Amino acid sequence: MTRSTRFLVLAASCAATACSVRNDYTVHAGDVRTARAEARPGATVPALRFDGAKPVQLRLDAVPPGVEAGPSETVRVQTRTYSPMVTAGSALTWVGTVISLAGTIAYFSTSDAQHDVHLAAAIVAASAEPIMLAGTGLWIGGSLAHPSEAGGGPAKAVPAHVAGASFRF
Repeated sequence: MTRSTRFLVLAASCAATACSVRNDYTVHAGDVRTARAEARPGATVPALRFDGAKPVQLRLDAVPPGVEAGPSETVRVQTRTYSPMVTAGSALTWVGTVISLAGTIAYFSTSDAQHDVHLAAAIVAASAEPIMLAGTGLWIGGSLAHPSEAGGGPAKAVPAHVAGASFRF
């Protein structure tokens, strides 16, 4: 494997591991036990979003193992879910950065006497800005999303044993 290939593999690995979103929820351990015992594909668990106490349906596959064996019945859960939107935003931002740097280096390494090359380098550097702005927008939008929640309509009513949960941990 060449040096540049190793660098690309390392860069892709670093980018792929950081492209997830972390969210906190409060769930009832008994609900998680019941849902895991049923083992239905696409199962959800009633939960409260920790930042604002909004009732949601949390995807069971996003709940880390061992929650159902927690010491208390109401448990705080931290989910970490892969986000394609964050991945796309990260990729666009890094690609735009590389294009911008290449254009900037080419611009400053050519003289005004090489007018065509100088102009082309300036255009390449400037053309990367929309790519980086789109990437930044996707990155922020993906970070604000909640991919561990079940989509498709309003959340079902949260049972009283979860709704009355205390947020002191």
